[in-house]
Amino acid sequence: SHVLRYDDAGPGKPAGMLLITDRPDESRDLARRLALWGPCTVVGLEQATDGPVTQPTIVVSDADLGQRRSVEAMRVALARHRSRGAPYICLLRDMTARSTIQARAIGATEVLPADAACSLLLQTVSQLLREEDGGDPARGTAAFTRAHLATAAVSLADMLESASAGKP
Repeated sequence: SHVLRYDDAGPGKPAGMLLITDRPDESRDLARRLALWGPCTVVGLEQATDGPVTQPTIVVSDADLGQRRSVEAMRVALARHRSRGAPYICLLRDMTARSTIQARAIGATEVLPADAACSLLLQTVSQLLREEDGGDPARGTAAFTRAHLATAAVSLADMLESASAGKP
């Protein structure tokens, strides 16, 4: 089982982060960075679909969304662990338009390259935590709408790709 905890939490830090990854053995540095805001639990993508529910303050994923199986597993993991309105940062290894659309379709609040500078990741998490403190209910509705629009875009891209390849 790949569940690791990094606890650098201090006074005034949020109640936790969840990092869902398909490469838990390579995620220690990322988890330590995320632990600056509170306890960070690292869960392997396959374990995230059936392990205990965590309901973290922020969810971060580092998985290959180029594979349909990973996308479906991430969708299940997010439905299981992400509380309504909780920010979700999707780190992409391949920043193609398709991967970005896929990340938005599964509900990413922010999409960053997996190799983003530590300062960019820290800035993004800080910004999302500030927004979370603001308690803007319209933000959840906007994210929901963005996710549906992105799902439609992925479906259209799939249809166009199939048509160009001569498939039904």
